[in-house]
Amino acid sequence: MESSLILGPLLLGGLLGMIGQSIRIIIGLKKTYETSQQEHVSVKSLLDTRQLVISLLIGFVAGCLITLLRFDFGRPAPFIWSRDRIIEVIAVGYAGTDFIEGIMKKYLPSTDTAAAPPATTTGAGLSTENIVG
Repeated sequence: MESSLILGPLLLGGLLGMIGQSIRIIIGLKKTYETSQQEHVSVKSLLDTRQLVISLLIGFVAGCLITLLRFDFGRPAPFIWSRDRIIEVIAVGYAGTDFIEGIMKKYLPSTDTAAAPPATTTGAGLSTENIVG
């Protein structure tokens, strides 16, 4: 089997996963904007750009994982895209990111517990749910 038969669908799956996560981010940005209006602070001060980038990367990984799980290695073309598959990968990018972030927060220790804020908040003290969905 040629690597391009695997690499192409994985990259597209990752990008579709990022689209799903981007939908989540847009919803979170709306909540952040509303919070900034209520607290009379700038939106920029409430955003954690590192968390946004990490969430996009997690969406990419989630999209790759579901794509890989749907491969049929016994066929000459191991993966065939359909509208339902595309929607499925986008949905996994949206919902799967919550799952992966939850596992990371539960099982990965924070690097510096004394100086760092809790894993569920940003530097500004806002819940990450407000920033990324």
